[in-house]
Amino acid sequence: MSRHGTPAPDRDPRPSPRSGPPVTPPWAVPSPRKGRCRGVAMVLESLRYRRGSLEVLNQRLLPGQLRYERVGGVERAWGAIRDMEVRGAPAIALLGCLSLAVELAGGAGPSDDLGALEEFVGQKLGFLLSARPTAANLGREAERLQTFVRQQVETPGVTPQQLRESIIEYIEGLLEKDRRDNRNIGAHGASDILGRVPEGGPVTLLTHCNTGTLATAGYGTALGVVRALHQRGSLSRVFCTETRPYNQGSRLSALELRHDGIPVTIIADSAAAVTMRERGVQAVVVGADRVAANGDVANKIGTFQLAVAARHMEIPFYVAAPSSTCDPTLASGRLIPIEERPGTELTQLGGVLLADPGRTIAPKKLRVIQQQKLKKRLEVGIRMRIERETVQRAQGGLPKKLALVTAPGPAKGKAKKGRG
Repeated sequence: MSRHGTPAPDRDPRPSPRSGPPVTPPWAVPSPRKGRCRGVAMVLESLRYRRGSLEVLNQRLLPGQLRYERVGGVERAWGAIRDMEVRGAPAIALLGCLSLAVELAGGAGPSDDLGALEEFVGQKLGFLLSARPTAANLGREAERLQTFVRQQVETPGVTPQQLRESIIEYIEGLLEKDRRDNRNIGAHGASDILGRVPEGGPVTLLTHCNTGTLATAGYGTALGVVRALHQRGSLSRVFCTETRPYNQGSRLSALELRHDGIPVTIIADSAAAVTMRERGVQAVVVGADRVAANGDVANKIGTFQLAVAARHMEIPFYVAAPSSTCDPTLASGRLIPIEERPGTELTQLGGVLLADPGRTIAPKKLRVIQQQKLKKRLEVGIRMRIERETVQRAQGGLPKKLALVTAPGPAKGKAKKGRG
């Protein structure tokens, strides 16, 4: 009943778009030292996994919305990788492999033939590799996994069910291995940087893109170095580039660092060189998608110009990456397949088309005063030009002798007398 005593109209049984718990922005998430926020995880994670279940944090929605989405298998993982809902070479590899583990735990694939199950795994991994070709980690982990499967198939007495279980356990072990590798990278990088700084710090760093917990299983690669320095009390500040067009630096890295209480300043991509020069940057630390045999590095667009600026100013330039990022089969970076992203990522924001008109129209009323000024200047200019041309024509029409006559100067004698 309404408050006027009349029957209330039937309500739509569907929930209102505004119903449900409010979404807490990620920057409101407290650090572990400050306790737990209502229903919000204390640690930012790119992936949430338990046997048979996988969720991915849709990073395209950050920092405005913190939303984990279910990944039920390889096809959904392929889309998340391709659309950059998850990014970062280590996280891409983990998502791909874990999505396969979810399918296997759910009973997908042949159950009574070792060879058929091995082929099933190979096909799934091959499909995942087509999502984003530049990052090497997924390819390396897929190669290692296939080698492991082949060894298991050749082991006498192994049943299809045992093979399935061993594959799942192998993939689950990649999570802890990635976290352990990242902490080792962070410790090694921090020690090397401090060894090059007078009196051992504190140091000021500059980083690019996102290489932290959101790009890995945890801790991070380049941001792992930042975290290690911060934990030692040897970090003054880290400058973080926006990293256009998806702004992984300003949206993700700054979010992580602020979450952990690490001093961070966001800068425009075009301000990196002047920041190195004017703000006392002592080292640049970035991640990598792939490292060729000669040391060439493929990484987020903008990395090359940072390396050039750092070398020009003699600032140490570090690439932090696990061994799975290295690709010894490629002699140099020229052989690394470079991913071409769609142009709409630069011309649209959240699906909204961006416009850049080259000209505009000023209303007549706004132009009246300016037009009057221009008219007056034009009239004066025309009058002066007419007068000048009239004088020139008059001089040109005089007889030559008269035209050359000039006013007599002062007599020499008088001039001397005057000076005396």
